[in-house]
Amino acid sequence: MSPNENPVNMVNERKMKEQTELVTSLTNSNHKMFLCFKLFYENHKKASWVRRMRGLTPREKAYEEVTRHVASYLKVVESSLRVSSVGISITRTAISLLETPTRNPIQLMVGLRSHAEECRLEAQKMQKEFRDVRQQIGSISQAVGIDYKTSEQAKPNTVDIEKLRDMVDGDLFTVFTQVINQLTVTIASFVSWWDDAAIDWKNVKEHMITFNHGSDVLVKEWRDLQFQYRLYKDEIMAQQDYYTSKS
Repeated sequence: MSPNENPVNMVNERKMKEQTELVTSLTNSNHKMFLCFKLFYENHKKASWVRRMRGLTPREKAYEEVTRHVASYLKVVESSLRVSSVGISITRTAISLLETPTRNPIQLMVGLRSHAEECRLEAQKMQKEFRDVRQQIGSISQAVGIDYKTSEQAKPNTVDIEKLRDMVDGDLFTVFTQVINQLTVTIASFVSWWDDAAIDWKNVKEHMITFNHGSDVLVKEWRDLQFQYRLYKDEIMAQQDYYTSKS
């Protein structure tokens, strides 16, 4: 092992990359879910008066129900916004401490612990709010006879988002449920990551972390993570504006 290959730093770099990938996945899945909802809302708002003149079918009533849960989506968005804000704060703290010449590993851990616990709690709240949305969509799935797979059965969604606008309600709703399942898995992994981090950083002792070597690499990882949290926050803020206008 070379002098710059501190084993603890290497572990931290892997963990940071894992978190960065999770935040990226959160952003992408949230964006897809938002697009699906927006299309449902626009489609049913435009055609609702025509459908009501001839009478809504049970399936159309179920699909229209998707647009009536704006308040639930807004709760998820507001919770996600708090998560992104705490995420940005924790990256800012880590970068500042890592770049300080007199940095102390214990000082770093003290600063990160409080943020880690806060982010863990906010992530759990986000998971709870999203679980409520998922249950609502599950009920609609039963009404329209669509097999709503559990999160364990969910497969990665590879649908081209450019094709969503051309989909009929049934196909769009199927994609919607796939995206929700994908997001369920991602949020669960995100919460689990912060649970582990809170435990790891709580038990850290002086001899466990040394930043004499390889700190520049860690700074880069934290900066990459901060960038993804900022993208996530930008996405969520745009959604917040939309949902607020429809609530």
